[in-house]
Amino acid sequence: MQICEQLKQLKGMKELINLKKNEISKLEELLDITGIDYSKEKIKVNPGNAKFTNTIDQIVCLEEDLKIEIDKFVTAEKEVSRAISSINDTREKLVLYKKYFDFATFDEIAVDLDLSKSRVFHIHRNALQKLSKI
Repeated sequence: MQICEQLKQLKGMKELINLKKNEISKLEELLDITGIDYSKEKIKVNPGNAKFTNTIDQIVCLEEDLKIEIDKFVTAEKEVSRAISSINDTREKLVLYKKYFDFATFDEIAVDLDLSKSRVFHIHRNALQKLSKI
């Protein structure tokens, strides 16, 4: 996959990770048993309480999925970071890092770097062109 495509996917990957974290938190709140490592603890449950067991199974599956998604995100982030590091222009690097790692808007980047929004667009476009050649 090309670096420019990975840049676009980073935000979606991060959002998916946050959704899974939120879903796990909601399920834990439902059970009121946060802080338990379900993968290591043996939990004895009344066989008549299938809802409790099913919820714990859901949490374990979500945590396994979450770990896989985090691993994918970290790998993609490292590849993108290496590519961005290969760009010589400091402003281009900053714009890309702020846009794709901090998920800042162009307006926010313009304020942070004390530039006009149109200048940030220009810098961003140039940086993407350089990345597409990598």
